[in-house]
Amino acid sequence: MTPLAVTIDRPLGFVEFDGVWLDDRRRCTWALCDLSFVATPGAVVAIDAPHDAGAADGIFDLLTGRRLPVRGTVGIDGVDLRDFDRVSHLRSLAIVSDADTGERRLVVGGRTIFVAEPSTATIRTADVVLRFDAGFAAARERVGVGAG
Repeated sequence: MTPLAVTIDRPLGFVEFDGVWLDDRRRCTWALCDLSFVATPGAVVAIDAPHDAGAADGIFDLLTGRRLPVRGTVGIDGVDLRDFDRVSHLRSLAIVSDADTGERRLVVGGRTIFVAEPSTATIRTADVVLRFDAGFAAARERVGVGAG
């Protein structure tokens, strides 16, 4: 018997990555390796990675349930994404592109915002900044731990 998928009607937006590894299918390498962070509801998370590094797309793919981590867990409001009902989960997300800044934003639960290709102003004001080296992998610096 297959277990029932979890549905969260109104997600709060508490996001946790714990030891997440994700392969970069285009380059046969890792897009993310051993990435761990917590974003509290209402936090702004800037993903500061070189263009086409795969880190921001990997994080977006994981949060939307498009892909699952090779290792580690991605949780929203304490539930592992592997256990989510994907259709209802997608209804709680919004992806917005800002033509003026070039930023792409993924909003989780209407509150927690992940920003790919962030502007300098967004990086300065973000609650959490994930910085990635060119072309790959693990966050080498984390600034802040979510909104208070």
